[in-house]
Amino acid sequence: MNIEERVEVLESLVDRQKEEIDILKEEINIIKTKVTKQEEIDDKGWKRNSSGDYMIKILYPDIFLNANRNNPSAGFPRTRKKLSQEIQVGQLMFIYVTNPIKKIIGMGRVTSIMQDNVGSKWPFTIPFEWVIKPKSGISFKEAGVDIRVRVGDTLFSLDKNKADIILDKLKSQPDLDDSIMDYISMEFKKTVI
Repeated sequence: MNIEERVEVLESLVDRQKEEIDILKEEINIIKTKVTKQEEIDDKGWKRNSSGDYMIKILYPDIFLNANRNNPSAGFPRTRKKLSQEIQVGQLMFIYVTNPIKKIIGMGRVTSIMQDNVGSKWPFTIPFEWVIKPKSGISFKEAGVDIRVRVGDTLFSLDKNKADIILDKLKSQPDLDDSIMDYISMEFKKTVI
């Protein structure tokens, strides 16, 4: 093999090694991102707009409407399609109801993967069944999570310790009866109309 051929072979090897180095750099960045996300959850006990074994889903009070109460689902905006696709059957979602309630009121188990709901305000929905039926609820502060819901927030993942605290506090409360949920539903309808 002459010198020119050897140089060609060596250049080819160098090019392949550069490609492998680039692939390794990408993998390192992915690992760093995962570690950063986990550290964020470890530090606070929760992560914004992220799915996990335990989650808090932000919903409007229309969850108390009869149709929604008996056939509950969690809606996601069109900007959160990818997030809704990450949610799997069996995962647990605490249900947080926004104004005027501003409390975690219950917990649901996901019963189906994301469904398209074309033409709806919430184009992607996740059906769930109540594991802990609606209660009077607990605030984020009472739950020990320092969450401030911002525009665009729809889901928070939780570590097991935070989930256990919320679970214990919800279990200690009585279920809301239908008359109370009907009243909340009527009040919600008044604010929407």
